[in-house]
Amino acid sequence: MKEIFVLGAGASKAAGGIPLGKELGWKYLTPQHWDDYPNDKKIEFITFLVKNFPKKFDMELEKINSYSDLYFPPSISKDFYIDELLRKIKDKNDINSKKMIKTLISRHIIESYSESETNLYRKFLSNLKYCDDEVVIISFNFDTLLNHGNLGDNVGITYPIDFYSLQNNNTKYGAYDINIKCFKLHGSLDWGICLKCKKIVLLSWSLNNYSYNSVQCKNCKGKLEPFIFVPHEEITDKRIKKLWETAGNELGEAEKITFIGYSFPSYDEKAFDLFHDNSSNKAAIKIIDYKSSKQSENIVKKRCEEVFGNTNIDYNFNGFEKYVETM
Repeated sequence: MKEIFVLGAGASKAAGGIPLGKELGWKYLTPQHWDDYPNDKKIEFITFLVKNFPKKFDMELEKINSYSDLYFPPSISKDFYIDELLRKIKDKNDINSKKMIKTLISRHIIESYSESETNLYRKFLSNLKYCDDEVVIISFNFDTLLNHGNLGDNVGITYPIDFYSLQNNNTKYGAYDINIKCFKLHGSLDWGICLKCKKIVLLSWSLNNYSYNSVQCKNCKGKLEPFIFVPHEEITDKRIKKLWETAGNELGEAEKITFIGYSFPSYDEKAFDLFHDNSSNKAAIKIIDYKSSKQSENIVKKRCEEVFGNTNIDYNFNGFEKYVETM
């Protein structure tokens, strides 16, 4: 029997303190997060924010003449999430602002995680080692905490995507007794794409050692940036499209699909189509999540039932940690 585990933001939140998408708000958009970004692009980005969200800022456009003029007023800490900003950027087709947001999201994830908490992923992988079924993982997370879960075990994950090279000689790829395929459909922070030759490389998975400016492409010496895709971003890269297609084939063969920490966010229409169009009607669906209110539970149930129809779905809202204890 083939079982597929689908990991959403809630899984990495529980495993390593990675912020949920709704927590990536304005309070994290502070200058110390973007020191290596060109000053003229910073000004351009702030100008975009002030022009499109005037009620959020107490700044006048004509006063933004230099980097020293950039600041975030107290009102910036109010709830105003990245999703809303990305929708506006898409409507405006603002490429530079999208790159800035990707940088800020990546840095916030890197600075927020706690490696000491990755024991939950380690237990999860260890439990899969003793599973009699064929296991596949589909993840919508950028972080590499699942790789940290490999530590001390003979089970690891392997990415079913062709890399041009292993950028770090110390990177072990597929060097385990048991390898589980992991489809990261929105990319990953340990995948780098060269801005010059467009080749994809596999970087060291250690977030502690990650740097945006120090890594160069072995092929052309160009600059590498994280190969990730954010909400509302159209995915045009053929390699990622192929990854989605292959993941769809895996879903079609699965007899059981378990969602962990995936809340079926409204902007994930492409993912909804993936599950709806490829999953077998006979597949058993299980939802593992943590919800603090009946209203949030009902939202997840409603969206899940829209995707899978009236399938008999098993809901468990006690959280990832308790689920791992009973696997």
